[in-house]
Amino acid sequence: MKKNYLFYFTMLLALMMSMTFVACSDDDDDDNGGSGTPSTDNAVIITDDGEKLMVQSVLDKWGNGVTYTYNDQWLPTSVSCWGNYTYNFTYESSKALCTVVHNDLGEGEFDDEELTFSFNSAGYVSKMEVKETYEDKYESGSGSGTFTYSYDNDGHLTGASGTLNGNYTEDGDTYSYTDKVSATLTWTNGNFTKYSKTLEENESGYSYKETETGNFEYGSEENVYKQPTMAYGFSIYDILWGTECELMFTGIFGKGTAMLPTSYTCTSTYSDEDWSDTGTDEFSYTKNDDNTIHTEVADGGTLYTYTYATVGTRSIMPEWTRSTSGTTGNGHKSLLKRLRARHHAEVTME
Repeated sequence: MKKNYLFYFTMLLALMMSMTFVACSDDDDDDNGGSGTPSTDNAVIITDDGEKLMVQSVLDKWGNGVTYTYNDQWLPTSVSCWGNYTYNFTYESSKALCTVVHNDLGEGEFDDEELTFSFNSAGYVSKMEVKETYEDKYESGSGSGTFTYSYDNDGHLTGASGTLNGNYTEDGDTYSYTDKVSATLTWTNGNFTKYSKTLEENESGYSYKETETGNFEYGSEENVYKQPTMAYGFSIYDILWGTECELMFTGIFGKGTAMLPTSYTCTSTYSDEDWSDTGTDEFSYTKNDDNTIHTEVADGGTLYTYTYATVGTRSIMPEWTRSTSGTTGNGHKSLLKRLRARHHAEVTME
């Protein structure tokens, strides 16, 4: 059975979800045709003394988390995630092409993922096209899908939807699947306050549906630069591909909340298990003298530290080297691996 890692703190959800946010202001044009060019300008932090900063890393004490390198336009060129995999970017006209390199594959395995991003006129991701293949000596498969995003006039992510199709072969048998995802989230006074989301899966005739609702609470501490936080990122990690969370700090998926969230409560219901579960996670923060976030406690009590790079130098940051003594942290799984894990679990339960 699936369990939300925000509440059990030892695993990530195995979901693929989408978002449709309801915001206080009218939605901007969806612009899902991708007529714009990528921009991280909205993620640039301008402090009171005029210094310009970008998030360079958000890591726990073992070096688990996300670390970014940028080009001279401060677009991400690589994103190292949880010590397990890396997004590598190239840019072509109004699109960003991305390959995902996994570090934890066994001998004889390969898992190829290609992501193509299109952008709206504000520089935010408006569409993500996914292709992936998997093969080892026991099984193989491939999948593809398209997800679209929209934003409100304040730069908040206000909508996403997607469908993913594919097949895989295991022990001589071939399985096909179709996933459809949707959700509704509400922004109130610049804060992401609640959401509901639905996943519908059909795998070789077997249908499955999961629904989830969540609520955020906020204290009195202002998020001065509208920074995306781990609290916000973790809540949407499994809404879609996971990419949205890990690229959130670059600004290409919109802005963060007006205040800093203090708690998150979620209830999940599973159609094939006739039960639901509810859990709560709490968050806290410290700040630097310039009001940027210094540390954040999230993910069941894990302390994350933020580091920043100075935009004015236009220097390209070095590749990140993860601590060899660290744990693996919260790992990413491609959809094919998620489906295989679910299939194996069902077979075991039977």
